[in-house]
Amino acid sequence: MPERQLLVAKITRKVARILSTECDELDEGKDLRNFAEYDSLVIAELLAWLESEFGMEASEYFTVDHLYTTGIIADYVMEHAGWIDRKS
Repeated sequence: MPERQLLVAKITRKVARILSTECDELDEGKDLRNFAEYDSLVIAELLAWLESEFGMEASEYFTVDHLYTTGIIADYVMEHAGWIDRKS
């Protein structure tokens, strides 16, 4: 499986846990804003995980309106942190 697909899958699993939903309800193009639970608190939890997992740092871009699919989040990680899996 290509690197980006692995990253999308990893982010999807984390988002599904945060939103208390099944991974099969999420694909990389699913708009997370359609989940009532997807709010600034979820973004904060996701950012904390991204910081821990990939060494990401907060930015003004990290908002519900900018990062609203797992595909967009994966692209953001790849562009700004590279994908270095620190937990494997």
